[in-house]
Amino acid sequence: MREGDERSDNPYSAGPMFVLSEQEMNYHLLAGIYAAIRSAAARRGLSVRHAPPVTPERIEGITRFFTRLRAEIGVGLIYWMDTYWPVETERAAWGMTDEAYANLDAVLVSTFAVIVERTQIVPNVRSKAALRGPRVIFGLDFVDPWYWYRTHLDDRRTYRYQREVLVAEAGSIDGVSYFANDTFGHFVPRRWLDETLSVVSSLHDPKM
Repeated sequence: MREGDERSDNPYSAGPMFVLSEQEMNYHLLAGIYAAIRSAAARRGLSVRHAPPVTPERIEGITRFFTRLRAEIGVGLIYWMDTYWPVETERAAWGMTDEAYANLDAVLVSTFAVIVERTQIVPNVRSKAALRGPRVIFGLDFVDPWYWYRTHLDDRRTYRYQREVLVAEAGSIDGVSYFANDTFGHFVPRRWLDETLSVVSSLHDPKM
């Protein structure tokens, strides 16, 4: 059972679906959860690896990495897969800079149901488009290739929302990525593929 009385018709589902919490997730809350995990690990003498703090030296190093990457790749394409948060969060949390973004050809705005907070999808799209640099690729799911669940069956709300955002934010999006491989290596059934293709083709946007 999902929110809105949605039920999974996935025959491979490992068990019932239910919402654990209605708490809205943001970066600060997530960071607090990680801090609690690190604190508990420290009390137990466990080592938990985490990203170092953002310092001028780290920011300089990240910019240098992307600059050197561009120099080595030359005219080759550099895509960032995946991005989950708006630009302002990536700047504050990971030290991204205008120079770093400028070395990218495209960024993939991912919308995975398990990982991505739904309220961050539109801000992420708009903030990436506002860079006026790398092309914005929007992720659409049939399934999430890294997990057992199938988005089109187990999280219909997110599945539909992805396509609604694509239509609403088409002016900020340059292309789409379609995650379609599943746990069993099945092809996408024609009716599900047509459902997504109809959304994309309805935009009549030459960019896509």
